[in-house]
Amino acid sequence: MARNRRLLDSLGIDLPIIQAPMAGANGSAMAVAVSEAGGLGSLPCAMLSGDKVRAEIGIIRQQTAKPFNVISSATPRPPPTRPAPPPGRKVFPTTTGSSASTRRPRRRPSIAHPSTRPCATWSRT
Repeated sequence: MARNRRLLDSLGIDLPIIQAPMAGANGSAMAVAVSEAGGLGSLPCAMLSGDKVRAEIGIIRQQTAKPFNVISSATPRPPPTRPAPPPGRKVFPTTTGSSASTRRPRRRPSIAHPSTRPCATWSRT
């Protein structure tokens, strides 16, 4: 039975193997080895600076003419931090969590857990 080679031909690889890009665990050497073996090697770039990414891509291009994959993750920037309140001022978050307020938060009524309520079968002696 003939295999469908559309994906292999479009990627320019011989084997249906795509290397999993694991940032910190592999680099250009692994991508070159997988590409040379007939799969699609992957360069993980999540932990690399721009200059280091360019250097690693240059190394891969020097060592193989086969296709390879470059993976980068776009993570959102953390929200800006607020300045600390003046000493002695208590700040409580609001219910939306988007801003701070100086009023005390409302307390919920305390409800006893069912296992702590008195039961009709308990004796009070």
